[in-house]
Amino acid sequence: MAEVVSSAIVHETLNKIISGMIDKYERKSSAEGQMERLEMAQIKLEVALETSNKWQITGGPLLHWQKKLKRVAEDCDDTLRKCRQRVQEEQEAEQVARNSFFPRRIAHATKSLISSIFHGNIDEPSRSAVQRFEWFADGANDFLRYVESGGTPRRFLFFDPLIGHLLAVVYPSFQVYN
Repeated sequence: MAEVVSSAIVHETLNKIISGMIDKYERKSSAEGQMERLEMAQIKLEVALETSNKWQITGGPLLHWQKKLKRVAEDCDDTLRKCRQRVQEEQEAEQVARNSFFPRRIAHATKSLISSIFHGNIDEPSRSAVQRFEWFADGANDFLRYVESGGTPRRFLFFDPLIGHLLAVVYPSFQVYN
């Protein structure tokens, strides 16, 4: 009877360990996908903001929208930086565990497994957070369309209208915006 109970306990423990390892691998690949999506959202936001800085924006709603996109881009950058740092720390811990003696490797693997079972991955960005950043990045395209349709490029703005008119006389193809 004791053999049956101990065999069942060993079997169940092995099942938990294997399923935990599979879950950890799936979470790791999911986290990598989340980071890639975050990187693309960050790039889109930065491009939109960089392009909008080349335009003279005078409308209140567009200025508000631009400020909102700046805040979201900063939040996205912070989230991405934390994810990269966490991944780097995990890789360093795994490297230390690989280089240590076998009993320490077992202890490290067990600790990681127990920690992931009970705590999950707290630092990993949630899907809703990634979707939020992607939503803002997609909205940045609309923002740019509004800016370009109603704005004036900064390179053609002059503080003194006389300079613009003189350039238009010297270079007839030069367009002046006031």
